[in-house]
Amino acid sequence: MKRYDYFILGQGIAGSLLAWKLLQNGKSVLVIDDVKGPGASQVAAGMFNPIVFKRLNFSWNAHSFLPIAKKLYEELEFSLAGKWWFEMPLARFFGDQFTADQFEREQHKAPMGDYLSMEPDEELDQIRSGFGYGIVKHAGYVDVSSMLGSIRKYLTEHEAFVDALANESDFDFSNEGVVFKGFHAAELICCNGFGVKKWHAWKHVPVVGAKGEVLHLTGQGYVQKYILNNGKFILPIGKNEFRAGSTYEWRDLSLAPTEGAKNEILKKLKNLMSEDLKVTDVKVGIRPTSKDRRPILGNHPNNPKLKIFNGLGTRGVIIAPAMVDWYCDNLLHGTPLPSEVDVCRFNKYFQ
Repeated sequence: MKRYDYFILGQGIAGSLLAWKLLQNGKSVLVIDDVKGPGASQVAAGMFNPIVFKRLNFSWNAHSFLPIAKKLYEELEFSLAGKWWFEMPLARFFGDQFTADQFEREQHKAPMGDYLSMEPDEELDQIRSGFGYGIVKHAGYVDVSSMLGSIRKYLTEHEAFVDALANESDFDFSNEGVVFKGFHAAELICCNGFGVKKWHAWKHVPVVGAKGEVLHLTGQGYVQKYILNNGKFILPIGKNEFRAGSTYEWRDLSLAPTEGAKNEILKKLKNLMSEDLKVTDVKVGIRPTSKDRRPILGNHPNNPKLKIFNGLGTRGVIIAPAMVDWYCDNLLHGTPLPSEVDVCRFNKYFQ
């Protein structure tokens, strides 16, 4: 039986990009994922936006993470003959004069000026808005579901993927490595998102679930070349096809869609939507976040064969490529992980 360098549990954004990078660095991996099971990445809208509107500043390291993300996604497009990285400006509609004035001031400051603009647009001018809008450049979306499907096909062709439901009890650890249903690896990396909450070994790690619902809409929208945002978003993904969202629910972590969430999205977006748009589907996922809003990477405090790559949260498509670089440098070259993402920051909770 072939022995792998790494088992990677989970084929979401984290597991897929990590597997790709390790394979490109000459390591052998076996990705384990239940294809029919739920996964936040499979239903993610995939939108990226470098700006946090609440404070009107950059999201964590966005100005440095975006070029890394673009490079990796375009590398995947070239290698796997796909198209998943789409740059599309975002139009932010203001809710009051204060936020409009703040945006106008920030567009003239460096480095924000490279990302913000208040240039008028005829398409956007047709949308009713009492306080106007501003444009965020360098936004867009990743077609996550299609990308993950192509990566899965590649992994399968290279004997690096197995479709299986895997629980903690299915893995046997020893000094020689890890065994899973007859497969052998030196180490196991948990990239299983919110599913890690079921693992006793990681009970000390405060992964927090955030349920999100995203609507699929069809019909004639107001615009096709902008993401529209007023606290919720409408994202054009094809001719007369749109995604709209999203919601954040911290208590009800079921995978059942709710009327309340759908109505919350539609009510908020009412002024940005044409009446022709109709809801045709609802996707639900549980985003894995952390209490300090930073990814979780590194080694188990009591089991050197067990590792974690998790907690990418709501901006995973921007963050994941940089985290993959950091983690591969750690795994392959022993480069220390930055303390703000190292799982050892939670060791004080380990018992």
